[in-house]
Amino acid sequence: MRMRLPNSALWTMSLIAVSTTFSAGGCKEGYDRLGSPPAPDAGIVFIGPPRSDARCTYVMAGAQEAANQLADVDFQTIAPHSASTDDLTQALDDAIKASASVVCAWISDPADTEPLAARARKAGVQFIAITGTPETPDTYGHVYVDYPGGAGELAGRINDIAPDRRSFAVLRPDSTSIADEAILRHFRSADQHIYQSLTERAVKSGASYTAAIQGIIDVFPNVGAIISLDPQGRLAFAARYMPELEQVARDGKRATTFASLGATPRAWPALQSGRVSVLVGPLDPQIGGEAIALAVQAITGVANSATTRVVHCEWIAPDSLQDFSRRYADAAGMRVEDLMATAVGAP
Repeated sequence: MRMRLPNSALWTMSLIAVSTTFSAGGCKEGYDRLGSPPAPDAGIVFIGPPRSDARCTYVMAGAQEAANQLADVDFQTIAPHSASTDDLTQALDDAIKASASVVCAWISDPADTEPLAARARKAGVQFIAITGTPETPDTYGHVYVDYPGGAGELAGRINDIAPDRRSFAVLRPDSTSIADEAILRHFRSADQHIYQSLTERAVKSGASYTAAIQGIIDVFPNVGAIISLDPQGRLAFAARYMPELEQVARDGKRATTFASLGATPRAWPALQSGRVSVLVGPLDPQIGGEAIALAVQAITGVANSATTRVVHCEWIAPDSLQDFSRRYADAAGMRVEDLMATAVGAP
């Protein structure tokens, strides 16, 4: 993929083919540590979310779409097999061996940022971190995805989610990462007025959100709202497959309202059908696009330019989904229909 650098001398590098296949569960294909590493002379290497992450497809698509607008710098994407430190380090090492000038890396646990950045600096590679915490790491650039702010908005607007109820339950990832802890901290600290939190349950990675939802309803049948703080939006996806919610949606007398952090396309059908009242999440493709913009800035050496980009979460209700989905598709370089076609698979 050749990318044109605006207002700069053109680079001459060998062409690298980029292959990213879309799937609901994440990036179906692409490099992982068991596959082929980037080709030599990779100008910009984008290390996206792990392949199993629901956001992988769309973040990578945004990076690709941004790269498509440019020419004359080679571009390669990597979808690691997992978010582990070992897999991220392996991906970075392969990018360094491929003579990358800039590496953009999605970092699930911000604690990994500094060791990876130091490794890149030692190799003379500019490093751009994509994280879920606002602290500015010691890197060339930083894309901060403000999931904590989205969690705070969910907590502060519970009255908009369940206006006639006075209780809620929370599902959150069973994680000790700094990013997930920041999300939970912002939710807990927001003003929830007279609402009562009945329970807060951690869902392990790979566990069934359908079972978690049902478990809460079994114990608290009158809970007003169930709110998920999982940025991958697994609650909304799981809700599509619960027969009792299907019946309630048809009857129009749902007792429990659902809301979720995360707004990937696989969560949209639940919002459209009324099973979920609101989603709060970013334009995932914008995350990749912002990182590529910083990478080009690093290569061209633009002086006095901001090196931190913030991608905010949006409040998406059924009546605003059409506008959100159109902007999401534009940022991904896809059609809305194609995005919807990716919203399949197991919760």
